[in-house]
Formats: sequence, structure tokens, C-alpha cells
Amino acid sequence: MRAGRSGAFPGDLVQRIKDASGIVDIVGQFVTLKQAGQNLKGLCPFHAEKTPSFTVNPGKQVFHCFGCGAGGDVIEFLERHEKLSFPDAVRHLAERAGIRLPTSEAREDSETQKLIALHEAARSFFSASLSSPLGLGAREYLAGRGVPVEMQVSFGVGFAPPAWDALIGHLRGKGFSADWLVKGGLAVPRNSGQGVYDRFRNRIIFPIVDASGRTIAFGGRSMDDSPPKYLNSPETAIYKKGDHLYGLYQAREAIRRRGAALLVEGYFDVIGAHAAGFDHAVATLGTALTTRQVGQLRRMAPDVVFVYDGDAAGLRAMRSSAGLLLESGAAVNVAVLPEGEDPDSFLQKEGPDAFGKAVGSSIRLADFVLESLIQEKRGSSAWIVEQMFSIWDQIANPIERGERIRRAAERLDIREEWIIEAWHASRQKPGGPGRPSAISPPGGPSAHGEAGQGSVRGGSKMPVRVEPLFLQILLMRPDLIPTARDRVSPDLWEDAALRAAYSGLLEGGGHDASDPAVGRLLVVDLPGTPEQVEAAFQDCIRVFVRRRQRIAQRRLYGEIRKAESSGDPEALKTSLREHMKVSKETCP
Repeated sequence: MRAGRSGAFPGDLVQRIKDASGIVDIVGQFVTLKQAGQNLKGLCPFHAEKTPSFTVNPGKQVFHCFGCGAGGDVIEFLERHEKLSFPDAVRHLAERAGIRLPTSEAREDSETQKLIALHEAARSFFSASLSSPLGLGAREYLAGRGVPVEMQVSFGVGFAPPAWDALIGHLRGKGFSADWLVKGGLAVPRNSGQGVYDRFRNRIIFPIVDASGRTIAFGGRSMDDSPPKYLNSPETAIYKKGDHLYGLYQAREAIRRRGAALLVEGYFDVIGAHAAGFDHAVATLGTALTTRQVGQLRRMAPDVVFVYDGDAAGLRAMRSSAGLLLESGAAVNVAVLPEGEDPDSFLQKEGPDAFGKAVGSSIRLADFVLESLIQEKRGSSAWIVEQMFSIWDQIANPIERGERIRRAAERLDIREEWIIEAWHASRQKPGGPGRPSAISPPGGPSAHGEAGQGSVRGGSKMPVRVEPLFLQILLMRPDLIPTARDRVSPDLWEDAALRAAYSGLLEGGGHDASDPAVGRLLVVDLPGTPEQVEAAFQDCIRVFVRRRQRIAQRRLYGEIRKAESSGDPEALKTSLREHMKVSKETCP
């Protein structure tokens, strides 16, 4: 279970419910499981496959699919498979196990309950306003934008009247004070300090909902194009914009079914895509993609397709959001529309077939950037390769990374090993990328250990296997976390997803079994005796310490060169002394 998810349920109660449930019994109701060593395997219920890659570990009470990355505990299985909210999944398991739960009043704090009720009441008001005579202009506008009535209902589209206190008056009649409207972001205090006024006026309203479909915020599009054209709720106790994706509640089943999500830019883009049959479209809420949003998408599907217009702003938005997805291991494609066209306008002009062709002809993000650089003709092939280093650095999957490098070699007519060697050399420079290449240059270390050995010991490059092994040891042996905290800084980690998981352990936040980076480690038992595990733990620390030494030596080498060129004997003496000290350090 993800850290902090117990919410108003006491954590020990949730654990007792999980212990009484038995993940094998629950999963076995939906998946035919067969023994495979200490685990059980079956066909994944979350994506189509012919060879079983879905694994259940009864000892750790977790599941993980090595095909699509789905994973977690028994509660998360029910959430995903049965489309239940966390509280509903807990209630289901508690009822099955005969465990009594606290009353509903104790399940959720009163402030959250009241803010949810406030937003649901506001949503009803906006919906009624759209259907009223006041909403005639809004209905005509929506019809002109090609938004079918059924989509308006599905997404809860409404209308905020132009009056300054229409919503305030309605909600006061429902028992909500002005203070609560301000706390919920629906009203704004007047500059005079006397009274409040409606935040949303004369706007098409788009409700923003949480994973359970409860209204937690709103977005509004101006009817008369007065600025700002789009206005969103501020962050509140129940709404953090970086935690949610617009349309995800409506798109969740389609994303799982298709194995991919379409990421677009705006409210109308999402609704227009759904109306045209592309019901796996979602949008960020005015921000670059966040780690939490990436986690939501990755738990549902392995692939993401960006659909943005071809202007510079759209491309910048796509590039700023893509890094986290690449580092999460997602396959990221880009479908670029003609300049000046967004998904909604393109669908209106060209229709679903043309949009489907654009999405179907999407290409990998790295290939898209490569083609863009080639078309720009701003530099030589060597310059283009150097620009690609930062993109390749973000691709977590080494096989995918290798494919993209091979593609670059073909397009630029350069030998692949030259590109790899140049990339590797760039990583050795002071201030260069921190994560060593997962594709070693000719004659270099293998991906499985130093100098081709399967050990985690020594060498000039941190082996790829150290980080997952070290994290797996800590997941199974939390008593070793204090030692790890003292010896290994998160800054030394190569893999962004594993680094985030390690940081969570150090901060005492526990682990997220639904995170693919963690889930695949939880379902595999550590080999060897306790003594061998502790020896492997110390070996990992030695590798990290050597990594820290190399970083310090590179930094000091740069300082020595700088002192020599500037003729500063004192600085040179200090740097040389520190360099000798670092070089003499031994690993415990």
C-alpha cells in the first residue's frame, strides 16, 4: 500500500484487514494462478497477453505484472480490477473478513466532507444554470464547438451566470457560509474587505473530479473572451492541481483497455477526443506533468502518446512533460498536428479518421526530436548527436534506449559504436550527465557488473544492477535503512524511479508497491543466507562510496586545473591536498 493512503482509516486497521484477506484468495477469484516456485503466476487481467507475466507473492502479499507494470497489494488489486475507490475496497475486504469499520463520520475528516459537499452543490448549480434560460448562450456556444449533449452530461459541463453573486446566493441557501466558499476557492474576498464575490462568472464550467468521481475543483472558459480566457480553482485542502489529470476518471477504463493514454492540452481537447471515440484522452491542469500524474498513468498503461499542435509553445509543453515519463519506463510517442491546430480544432475540421491517422503515425519522442534537429539544419551530425544525449539519458529502459540510438545511427549515417563511445565520453566530463550509460562502449564494462563480472564489487563504472539490488535489500531488511542513510546519498543514484523509491524509504514514508520500480523487486525473493545478504549490502555500499569518490576527484581535478591556469598557489595547494586525501580514502 502506498504510504499515507490509509487516510481516515487507522493504519493498523487497514493492515489487519489485508492480513485477514489473503491476496491469493482475492486475486484467484479473477485470475487462474499456477504455482511457479514460491510465487504464483497467471495471465494479467490488466492487459492482453498470451504468456503469463502476472506474479503474486503470497509471502509478501503483493502482485506485480512484468508486462504492463501493474502492481501493489490486495487493496490496490481491487481498486484497479473492480474500479473501486480506496475506501470502498477497504470496506469490501473488511465485510468479507468480518471486521467492523469505524462509522462514516470517522472515516473522513469533517473539513474534507464539507468541501466535497460544497463542490457537489456548486456543480449541481452550474448544471442547472446551463439548462436554464440564462444558459441559452452557453448551450449555443457548446453546440458551435461540437460538444454533444451526452458529452456535456458525462463530463458534467455547466455554466456560471454573469452575476457577481449567483453561486454565493445559491450556496448560502444550502447552508454554506462565505468563509466556506472562500476556503473552497469558489468565492473571492472583495478588495474593500467587505463581502465576497463569485470566482466564476459568465463562464463554461468544467468540473474536476478525483479518482472516486467526486467534484473537487472547477475550470472555467470565458464566454466573452475577457481575460483570463481560462480560469481554474486555486489549490485547496481537497485539490492539488499536480495530483490530478482532467478526464482521467472518464478515461480510466479505456486507458487500461487500450494500454495507452492520449495526453492533450485542454478541456475541449479531452471532451472532443472522447466524443470522436478517442476515450483514452486526458489533460494536465495547467502544469507540466508531475511525478504523481506519471504514476497514475503508468499504473494504468505502459504507453503515452502526446498530441500537441506543432507550434513552439506546444512543443515546449510536450518536452517539459516527457522527461518524467521516459524516466518511469513508459514508451512515449509524439503525434504532431499542423501548426495552429489543437486536437479539438483538428477533429472539427478534419474528422476522427484524420485524427486517428495522426495518432497512429506517432513516433517515439527521441525519434521526433532527432527528426526536428535534422530538419532545423543548425549543426553537424556530431552536434545533433550531442543534443540527443539529454533525451537518451532520460530513457530508463536500456533496450528502448538502444533502439533509439540505432535509429539515430541510421538517420545520420554514423556508426553506432561511435555514437555510444561519444555518449560515454560525455558522461565522464566534470559536470556531465550523472547517470552512466546502460549501453557500454566497445570493450567497456558489461551491463551486469564491472569488467563483465556478475559481482557488485569495484570498477570504474557503477553497474546497472547495484541500485535494484540495494533497494531490494532495504525493502526486505528495513533494519539496514539507518546504515544506508548514513552512507549513501540519493544524489548518487542513476535511475530516477529507484532514486525516488530510495528517498521515500529514507524519509520514513514506506514504499509504494504499485510503483513498477518497486513492485518488480517485491515479488522476487532475495537469494542467499542472511549473512550473504548483508555481505551484498556492504558490497553495494562500496560501489556507491567509490562513485562518490570519483565525483569528488573529478570536481577537484577541475579545481586544480583552474588554480594552475590562474596562477593561484594557495588554491592549488589546497586542492592538491584534498585530492590526495580523497584518493587515499578506503571503502569499509
